[in-house]
Amino acid sequence: MKFKIVDRKKTGFARYCPTFARAYQVMAEKIRRRRLVKNLAKDLAKDLGSENPDVRHNAAWILGSAALEGVDISDAVGALGKALDDGYVGVRRPAARALAEAAEKGVDVSGAVGALVKVVVDENPEVRRCAAWALGDAVANEKIREGVVREILKFMNSSWFMQEAEKNSDAFIDVVDELDEVLRRVKAIEAEREVA
Repeated sequence: MKFKIVDRKKTGFARYCPTFARAYQVMAEKIRRRRLVKNLAKDLAKDLGSENPDVRHNAAWILGSAALEGVDISDAVGALGKALDDGYVGVRRPAARALAEAAEKGVDVSGAVGALVKVVVDENPEVRRCAAWALGDAVANEKIREGVVREILKFMNSSWFMQEAEKNSDAFIDVVDELDEVLRRVKAIEAEREVA
């Protein structure tokens, strides 16, 4: 088989074959974009501390979109955890979603586990759901599974939890349902480990 040099600047097969050359360009572009977004994650983490709620909202939303695309946003996990305590639901919601997307992609969200457990009682149902989703996916990571369970147990011993349990309030039932799902996932993972 005889190859013709297509582009002297390319290396390997990309130098001889237009298909490989295009694949090389696409791969190089993806790597460049991921590096750019990873660097942006640090800048966006700083934006989560802005006084402007729109800037905080946009930063959390962009980080969630990046996590959805598989970008490692681990540099922003701590800032996203702090954003879960924001007084503006428009910041808490995308921050919780960003952590959920990151946890689903395998990013270590241990720096935000305590904050995620606390917002399982958030007044906004989407924030609660995303927090539980993040915790449920976080337990798949063996390194932080024990920390997630420890934070849940600590929360279950809190005065809020005990008071709401006595009242058997709707908020208590919602929280128990969310936490029950997380603990079921832990149990299923542990059962799979015992079988293997």
